[in-house]
Amino acid sequence: MIDNKNKLIKVNVLIAQGDNELKRARDEISSGNFGKVRVLARRAAGFYLTALNEMFPELRLGSNFIAQIRKISLLKDLGETVKKACDDLSVRISEKEIDASASITNAAIIMNYVREELKLENKN
Repeated sequence: MIDNKNKLIKVNVLIAQGDNELKRARDEISSGNFGKVRVLARRAAGFYLTALNEMFPELRLGSNFIAQIRKISLLKDLGETVKKACDDLSVRISEKEIDASASITNAAIIMNYVREELKLENKN
């Protein structure tokens, strides 16, 4: 019981960190530092994916945010919208330029996917 409670606390902290990073990304757009926006968006998605991995350790996503995004995109039952968001958010800038607002949108898509997966877990 205590382990489950501690796990839920950790998941909630990770979700809060992800929400904070996405807010920081949105706030950073006005600065024009789009590289920082992309980094913050990736971090936001990464915190959520770390929370998902906490609840489903069999996913073995690891702790590197970019690697997590790439690994989750390989799930067979992942919807196309989420898969595309993962692919776009994890791509190297030298390979494909993704604008800052698209990075935020992609992170939000991944975060919403994780929220839905965690709701399913909480109902069981």
